[in-house]
Amino acid sequence: MWGLKDLECFGPVGNELSSVQKAALALFKAGLTGNACTLPADPDWSQIHQIALDQGMMCVVYNAIKSSGISVPSEILRTFQAESLATIRSDRLQINEINALFGEFEAKDIDYLPLKGIDYKALYPKPEYRWMADADIYFRKEQYQEISQILEARGFVFDCESDHEYIWEKPGVLKLELHKVMTDPSYQIYISRFKDGFEMAERVGNTHRYRFGATDQLVYATAHFTKHYMSICPNVRNLLDMYFLSKDPKVDQKKLDEMLDGLRLKKLYSYAVKAVDCWLNDRPFDENCLMILNRTLTNSAEFNEKRKYFFIAASMNKGGSELSSKSKNKTLIYRLFPPVLIMKYKYPVLRKLPVLLPFCWIHRAFEGVFFKHKLVNVFMKEYKESPDQVRAYVEEMEKLGLEEWVERVDLR
Repeated sequence: MWGLKDLECFGPVGNELSSVQKAALALFKAGLTGNACTLPADPDWSQIHQIALDQGMMCVVYNAIKSSGISVPSEILRTFQAESLATIRSDRLQINEINALFGEFEAKDIDYLPLKGIDYKALYPKPEYRWMADADIYFRKEQYQEISQILEARGFVFDCESDHEYIWEKPGVLKLELHKVMTDPSYQIYISRFKDGFEMAERVGNTHRYRFGATDQLVYATAHFTKHYMSICPNVRNLLDMYFLSKDPKVDQKKLDEMLDGLRLKKLYSYAVKAVDCWLNDRPFDENCLMILNRTLTNSAEFNEKRKYFFIAASMNKGGSELSSKSKNKTLIYRLFPPVLIMKYKYPVLRKLPVLLPFCWIHRAFEGVFFKHKLVNVFMKEYKESPDQVRAYVEEMEKLGLEEWVERVDLR
């Protein structure tokens, strides 16, 4: 997209961590453990604040500042405090609404399988430390009409439908993603394992709530992390989810190895968990661990846009390191005219009126050509250099054992 954030303050696109990233990791660790940390003199608090905001770790950083007795400019401290309190308030509203929904599901005999953040909150020292942008729930398709009636009665408004979910929102309270299938069906190697969540999950007591067993929960979290890692960088919470779940004594290690091996995720999983272990226990990082942490913390809009471009190009080229002219031209068109699923983030009106997509494309091009022409020059320069960039991306995927994921993706 045009007018994207500067990437420099988020560290290099290599495998090293910037001083700001290191400071953010130290604060994350201190907040999660309650132990004090030390920071270099005069850290750039504006950049640390941006990373904490992007990563949804505002409460964690505020707790780290208090527990470490770090001297912070009063204005910055007030900002962290206010946003931490806002996060706590949002978390309470989300939890109360989710519990009320589940109560109504039980009353109407509706089966439901919470995914990701709802269940992962219990892994963290405080529930607000596992911030959620939205709540994900898998449901039975035949019960959708009853669910939609409950949501409307509770003040939810239907937003949009994608190929794998219905999105509803109760303004100021909760965004809800109801999964028709377990995840984006573009990722065929992923769907081959998670076809029907209810068949894999266990019923919780005498309720209509379902939950994955410890091993399946860990595999699901790993596959979710992988999906984001390939195209839009994940966040620290995704890494911590995997790490905390891996410590569950109920995880069947033999079954885990077999499942991850079958999904071609064994290598990525081992590096990801090792990265968190080294970070939290002050052990030295190897190159791949540093690479994963760097990608996770480099959460700027510009980097994510480039990431999607590399992924699309490599996928169209079936993971090959030599980018064909056909693939290059297709990915150029993709970048110039992104699909509605991407454009709706810059133009929210598309969520209600997707027919306006052509007009939004025109506005985007007009804005870039007449107001941000420097970025057009940068874009064309990157286009010329794209074969080398895509080649580097493919090599990264190979290091983590993800080449088959790139080759088998079904682009829609």
